[in-house]
Amino acid sequence: MIIHEMKINGKYLLKISRETVNGISFGHIRLWERETSSNRLLPTKKGFGFDLKHVDDMINGLILLKCFQSQEKFTSWKKDIEKLDV
Repeated sequence: MIIHEMKINGKYLLKISRETVNGISFGHIRLWERETSSNRLLPTKKGFGFDLKHVDDMINGLILLKCFQSQEKFTSWKKDIEKLDV
C-alpha cells in the first residue's frame, strides 16, 4: 500500500509504502523513474525495506537533519546581516 509519494523532479518519484510478504509487514522506500518513451513509472534499484519498529528512529533522524539544515540557513543569514554592519 502506497503511503506517500514525493516528486523529486520530472523524471523521478520517491514512494514510501507498507508491504506484507509471507505475513510479515515492513516499510519500503524506493526511487521510481519515469520512462520517457511510454511515460510509465519503473522502480529503480535505489531503495530499501525496513522493519516498521524503526520508523520512529528514522523520523527522529530526519527531524535532526531538518534542524541542521535550518541552523545552517540561519547561520548563513546571520553572517550576511553582520556584513551589513547595521
